[in-house]
Formats: sequence, C-alpha cells, structure tokens
Amino acid sequence: MKTQHQTKSINMLNESKQFFLFCCSLVLIISSCDTKKFVTVEQVAQEVPVIPVIVDKNCVQIFYDTTTDVQYKNLGRTYALMLANLLGHFPEYQQIIGPIDLYQAGDLERCLATFYIGSNYNKTLPPDFLNEYKTTAQRVVWMGYNFWQLGADFENAFGYGVNNGDYVFTGVDTAHTSSDGKHGYYRDILYKGETFYKFSKWSDSTQTTLVAAFEMTKFLRQTNSAASTVMAEAQHSTNNEVIPWALKAQNKFFVTEIPFSYIHEADRYFVFADLIFDFLGAAPKHNAKNAFIRIEDIHSQVELNYLDQAVNILKNNDIVPHIMIIPIYKDPIPNPDVIVRMENEPAFAAAIQRYKSEGSVFIWHGITHQYNDLINPFTGISGDDYEFWNFPNVSPVAEDSPSYVLSKFDDGFSSLAQFSISPKLWVSPHYHASALDNVMFGQMFSWVIGRSVYNDFTISGAKIPDPAKPIYFDANNPATAQNRQDYFSTLQVTDVPGFKQFGQLFPYEIYGDMYGQRLLPENLGNVQPDLNEQVVATRSINKILADAQRNLVLRDVWASVFYHPFLLDPNLNAENAGNPSQTDLERLVKGIKNMGYNFINLETYSAQNTQTVGKPRIELTVIRP
Repeated sequence: MKTQHQTKSINMLNESKQFFLFCCSLVLIISSCDTKKFVTVEQVAQEVPVIPVIVDKNCVQIFYDTTTDVQYKNLGRTYALMLANLLGHFPEYQQIIGPIDLYQAGDLERCLATFYIGSNYNKTLPPDFLNEYKTTAQRVVWMGYNFWQLGADFENAFGYGVNNGDYVFTGVDTAHTSSDGKHGYYRDILYKGETFYKFSKWSDSTQTTLVAAFEMTKFLRQTNSAASTVMAEAQHSTNNEVIPWALKAQNKFFVTEIPFSYIHEADRYFVFADLIFDFLGAAPKHNAKNAFIRIEDIHSQVELNYLDQAVNILKNNDIVPHIMIIPIYKDPIPNPDVIVRMENEPAFAAAIQRYKSEGSVFIWHGITHQYNDLINPFTGISGDDYEFWNFPNVSPVAEDSPSYVLSKFDDGFSSLAQFSISPKLWVSPHYHASALDNVMFGQMFSWVIGRSVYNDFTISGAKIPDPAKPIYFDANNPATAQNRQDYFSTLQVTDVPGFKQFGQLFPYEIYGDMYGQRLLPENLGNVQPDLNEQVVATRSINKILADAQRNLVLRDVWASVFYHPFLLDPNLNAENAGNPSQTDLERLVKGIKNMGYNFINLETYSAQNTQTVGKPRIELTVIRP
C-alpha cells in the first residue's frame, strides 16, 4: 500500500565547485511554530494585519496535502512553497496557500487559478472541493495523486478512465533493459520538440534499485480522445513508449506527477515552470533571451594572468565582464592573523581599478567567503567555504543576528567603497545562508543572483521602508550604513527548530521568493571538468550548451552560468587541448551567443527593473486557524 508520493526527494544545486544533494523528504516547514502568529516572509517590508477571506479576484491558490506520518508531514507544504517561489515570476497574482483540509465551499470560484498538489496517496479530500471541481469556470491544476476521487468528473473532463485497472503508477521496468543492462523507466519528458529528462542513479553495481523520482500516472484506458490535449509527454528509456505527462481540458489541467524532486539543469521541472504560463493564461514578461556569465570567486590572491584573460575574452566577444568580488581574503588555518584586504594588494587593486574604468560590473560574493577559523567544510580559505552557514553543524553560524550581519557587510564595504564600487547585486557563498540573512539580503540588494536553499522561519519586528532613508550600499552616501542599522534594529527571524531544507533553482527571474528576494536565475551551473572532494559530478561545456539549447523553448528563460578563471590554465583546459587557439571559456560564450541569447549588463538591468515584490502571501492557517 502506498502511503506517500515520494520515499525520497532530492533537489540538486551546483555552485562553486560543488554539487549538493538536498533531501526533500527531510525538508523544512512550519509544523512546530504557532501558525496563528506566523507571518510570511513577503511581509518583511511591512507588518500586514490578518487578511479577510474576500480577496482580489486576481489571485492564485495553492492547496496541498497534509499527513500524520511524521516522516512526510511537511512534504506537501514543501512542494507548495516551491510552487509559490516559481509563482514569484508572476507578482501580479496574489498568492493564497494552505492545506486542502481548510478548503471551504466557494474557494475555487474566488481566484483565477487554483493548484492542488496531491502528495499523500488516498488522502481524503473535502467533498466541497470535489463537487465544485466539476462546475468551476476558473482554472484548476491538479498534480499527482487522488484524482480518482473525482470519478466520472475526471473521466468526463480528460477522457481517461479512473476505475480500478484504468491506470497504474510507473516504476522501474525490469522487463525492458537498455544495451548496457540498465532497467528502463519513463525518463524523458518531450516538450515543444525538446527532450528534458528525469535524474536517475543506480544505488549499487547490481542495478536493482534506481534512485530517481520515476513514479507517475500511466493511463491504460482512454474513453474520449477529443476531451483533452497533451501538453507534454513522458517517454520510456528503453522501449520508447510515450504516455501523457501533462494534459489540458478547457480550464482544467492535470500533471501526472509532482515534478519538484531531484531537480537538475535538464530536468522536467523546467517544463512545469514553463507550463505555468498556460496554467495562468499569462503572457511572457519579455521576448529577449537574456544571458550573463559570472567570473567566480575573485579575491586579492587569485592569479591575475588568468583573471585578465577571462576579462579580455569576454570583452573581445562584446560581453560585459561580471566579476564576483570577495573584498577580504583569509586563510586562517595556517595563518590565523593574516587578513588581506583588496586595497592593500597593489597589483590586484590596480587591476580592479582598470576593470572598473573599462566597464566591468562587480557583484558582491561574500565578505570573506569563509567562516572564522573553521573548516567549513573544506579548507577554511576564502572562496572555498560557506560564510553565512555552519555546514558541519547544519545550522546558522553562532553569531547570526542583524548586528553581526551588518558589521560584516560594513567591514567588506569599507574596502569596496575605496574603489567607488556600490554593489546592487549579491550572490551568497555557495547559495546558502540562514533565513535571517536571506531576508536581509533581499532588502539590502536590488537583486540576488543564483539558486537558493530555503529554511522555515518565523519573523517579527520588520519595518516599513522609508524611501528617504535608502539602505542600499552607496559609496557616495555614508548615511546608508546608519539607515541599515535603524531599519534592521528590531528585525527577528528565527529558523523553526527541527526545520528541514530544500534547494531550488529557476529558469526565469523571480520578483519575490519566500525570503522576499528578487532573484536573477543561475540555471546552467559552471564548467567543472574534474571530480574532487567538493564535486560529485562533472559538468562539461557540451552539457552546458546542450541545456542552453534545450531551454530555448521555454518562455522568459535566461542562460546564466559562471566560470572560474583558474580553468584557463592550459593543463585544465581539457576540452580544448587539441585547439589551443580557443579556450573553453570562449567556446562557451560563443556557443551561447550563437543560439540567440543576448548577454546583458546586470547593473543596467537592475537599474531598469526595480519592481517591488508581490503582495504578501495569504496563509489559510492564519485566516482559518
């Protein structure tokens, strides 16, 4: 008997020589906090009173399953939060989120669109929800389990049978194997002429257990071929059989699985992210295919010859260099008292001044990009380790507080200001920090770049921004330091005890995630030719270019990648060893440009795109406790 949608669920994140696996079945959520006092993170900039049930019709609802199973009790809400983050690309829609148990008669009619995430097998659904599904004129998206409770209403809508024997759940197919002896499964998702695919890995050499999110609904009986259209298909990895993956029937949509687990750069998750436009009937935000590349982990001790080469390659290809700057360098294990500031290294300082005068953009990437004298968890050296997260303890750093965060930033900014660098863009070291830190990052920077790891939290003491007292970093306005102190003086953000984490990446810009951050995506990873203690999977230029090409079918998609200049060492330039006239970096950016992507200046972009985050999310656990 099935008890849950996934026994395991992994989100994959790749940053700065690392490829981390985050277990979604161990993910966070606000199960232990007092929901009556819970304030959503979108309320960071304003304390919002309890919101009445009657809301703007221009809203989107997310209903999710709950369960008493301790191991999976937060899985449904985790998926709902991931969906809410994706919906941050559409800030014009008010979000309402809550357990399906809190559904009340009439709810389907109050919003333009409703999502139901069926993660708990045979969860008993409210009769009002099932009855109103049949008659609603609003858009409804059903994902995963429990559609069979609709009976004839589902069959009439989509034209597929739901009686016993009309459908099965797919799994590893031991009857069909590939030429290398691997069992088959429904791996590939066919969409708009491109193939996305599910992650899979065999747990051992016997190939008896496939570690993958392979389960989806397979219908065995179609009753009316004209009732629905197939929006995307799933294809078997060995016998090439094709079955529906996403269906549309007028105002109703059905996705045969919940595509929020085992996310990687070519995942079917991106198909779902694109289908949201259809689910909402929303137009793309822009026609351009934006691109940018980051020159990663730049501090005063990098080899300047490789940095110069990287900058020149980008300039020669009419691409504005975006330099990820770390203003203070530390190597505390052998040299605990040695602190090297960028302004005190003449050659590095001169290079930075030159890059700035030539139009390079500087993106702030940590103050030291490491934490105290801790091996956290690799070497303790700047550029290698976490700074705002204690990785060995799986917790925020011990000192974590608004005053601690601000003191670190003020220290780093004192160096940047000497070069008249006023960064408006931020990338967290290894994309990981506490909820408090992420809330602050979202307020101090116009855009945050990259992927993110999400924790559950409670928040209080947030203040309303005062336009007369800006808190962005401004080398020409020293008062912003005091403004930041005043603005965050009462802020309290607390990770929920026992929280679990999930990681997420995005194909397009997000105008407000659950931390209140406006996010620019990083969806292509980085060139990584070799495995080491920090890397569990290599990533070649060919893979990156293949993913960028595949993504062209997606709306509003970016091509966002980063590159470490030390890879310009001829001994590490393995992919072009036989072609010394072209570096791997040059092949990468030319390949992306030739696809039609346009490399943009993010400093200009951030100045032109100052939209505020979406409306505060409405939690049904607050208004219907």
